[in-house]
Amino acid sequence: MLISTCTPVMNRTEDLRRSMPYRIEAALKSLPVEFVILNYNSQDGLREYVLGEVLGMIRDTGIRLNYVEFSRRKYYHQAHAYNLSVKSSHGEYVIVLQADTHPVGDYFGVLRQAIQDGYEWMEPEFVNRSVVCCKREVFYEVGGFDERFEFYGPEDRDLSARLGRTGRKKMTLPNDLLVSIPTPDKNKVANYRIKGNKTQLSRKMYPYYQDNNDRGIVRANEEKGWGEWI
Repeated sequence: MLISTCTPVMNRTEDLRRSMPYRIEAALKSLPVEFVILNYNSQDGLREYVLGEVLGMIRDTGIRLNYVEFSRRKYYHQAHAYNLSVKSSHGEYVIVLQADTHPVGDYFGVLRQAIQDGYEWMEPEFVNRSVVCCKREVFYEVGGFDERFEFYGPEDRDLSARLGRTGRKKMTLPNDLLVSIPTPDKNKVANYRIKGNKTQLSRKMYPYYQDNNDRGIVRANEEKGWGEWI
């Protein structure tokens, strides 16, 4: 069972550089794992790092690397980048990990046991640590991340809520299987079209989360395609 970790990166190469050794260590405990790295118009040496250092670190390990590039947008779009990275993957189960987040311990082994037990999506107990692992067909069933979420905000909580409405079998994971490396907030929001801090940008996105909740939406992006290379 191939599990894909999907990470879009725009000018966050240093964060990926810090998290990648831990990702490799965790993946080696439970192969096969695919690393999808989406270069979302990054201008800070991401290509050279991935195709040089990362490729060298995983050569002959059995870890699969899928590096793809997207350069049609000047600014980072959170949900679109997430969806593009998932659509670039090959795994039967997919996980979106930000550049500064990584699994620890037997994370992938725990996921495989959950899959074997019939669970179709999994996430940590605390919503603010939400990293969803989801069966690929279920991710497509809910239309991926709602692409109205352009900026940092409750896009992960919205995905979780819509997955919950499908009635698919869910497992709650221990929170200590994932770690976020401390990263200045200014770095996390530096590449958006509109400037502001995390709180300000999240407030702009909250009405979309509330709208989906109020209407009981399961499938997002009904009006248009999602995760498209445009």
